[in-house]
Amino acid sequence: MTILVPSIKSLPPDDYVLIEAEHERLERFLSDIKDTCCHLDNQLSCNSCSSLKFASCSGRLPSFLYDLIDITDKHFCHEESIMLSRPHLTEEYEYFRVHRQAHVNIMLALKKITVECASLLQGRVIADGYRQLHQRVSNLFEDHERLFDDPFIRSTYAS
Repeated sequence: MTILVPSIKSLPPDDYVLIEAEHERLERFLSDIKDTCCHLDNQLSCNSCSSLKFASCSGRLPSFLYDLIDITDKHFCHEESIMLSRPHLTEEYEYFRVHRQAHVNIMLALKKITVECASLLQGRVIADGYRQLHQRVSNLFEDHERLFDDPFIRSTYAS
């Protein structure tokens, strides 16, 4: 997944730094998930893991779920604030409304994902929880970037 879209570089410097840092944080979040679960890229269960490794993965998954909601919510608030700081752009601007609704939909999807992954934790199917979390979150962010972020940034800076 590549969250850092090329048109972000056309933002004013302060906005660029903020959005780039948040996108890098989201990238690190996904990378940390990959680094935590040694079975992310295969279909193995946690049966081959030591009890210490299993406990570590089990304990970290709730933190990942909490951080995901927190990081994403703050990012969307910043992104919407940056959008609304553009000249002649208001909350009534149709593309902004659609973009904001996409943020709402993603947050609802993330909450559903966290509940489902938490239930996998309860069922002690930790590797499946990590696999689903990584894949579904990656897909959500990639789709949002492609459909909204890059086109919106380009549209607000078209000459």
